[in-house]
Amino acid sequence: TPQLFIEHFMYYMPGVTSNVQSFALFLIELSTMDYFFVLYKPSEIAYAAMLVALDGIPEYYGTTLPDLSSLHPSLHPYSSRIRTCYQRLATIHAQAENQADPCSEEAYASAPVAAAQFAQQQRTHSPPCVMKEAMMSYQEQCQQQQQQQQHTHCNK
Repeated sequence: TPQLFIEHFMYYMPGVTSNVQSFALFLIELSTMDYFFVLYKPSEIAYAAMLVALDGIPEYYGTTLPDLSSLHPSLHPYSSRIRTCYQRLATIHAQAENQADPCSEEAYASAPVAAAQFAQQQRTHSPPCVMKEAMMSYQEQCQQQQQQQQHTHCNK
């Protein structure tokens, strides 16, 4: 899992604090809600999360990005797959940061305006849950079978 790779990568990044690790783990949790990441290896997601975390903590601004390509060639900070994951994670994090507390009075008072603004925002979207679609299809099949059985039973 990406979480295990974070622990592994921390070993190869001496001087990186647990703040970066916690932030990267949070980003990985966010990534689990986005179908986009299904196409990426856990190591790529973890490495991109580490890079976003390093860029998001002020004490690491301007530091050289760690190159872990000695572990695997795909783990280079400028590879296209890592950069794509990086950009998506950064976008998801920015969206999560910009969401107001839904329980605050201000959020409640501005709900109609916020809903309209939300509809206009370009947000990351994932396709519907595959499992949910399969369950709905299965339930429809069961209902059809029950209706057929009732119809057959009534005609006897």
